[in-house]
Amino acid sequence: KDREELDSEKSRLSKLAEKLSARISETEQYGEALNKARAECCVVQQQLAKLETELRMREDEIKIREKTLKESSSSIAAERDLLKLDRQSFNSEAIQCPACQMYRPRTRQI
Repeated sequence: KDREELDSEKSRLSKLAEKLSARISETEQYGEALNKARAECCVVQQQLAKLETELRMREDEIKIREKTLKESSSSIAAERDLLKLDRQSFNSEAIQCPACQMYRPRTRQI
């Protein structure tokens, strides 16, 4: 009878050892997967940092371009204003031809 109990206990412990061994193997696999995921995460974080740096550089380039465009726009507006003044000056000194309705500069009489 003791022999049967010992064999039964041995069998139960053997099955328990197999289950624990399987769990240990499973845990090791999870550990390996976790380490792999951590490594991939590091790579992704490095790529993200690189993209953020590139984005900041592009934003800086855009700011420089916007500033240049504003300066150009101001210059163009100033030229346009000068042309308007020239046009007003021309129009105030021009007379309309009765035949063709075109304007021509007023001839100065001496």
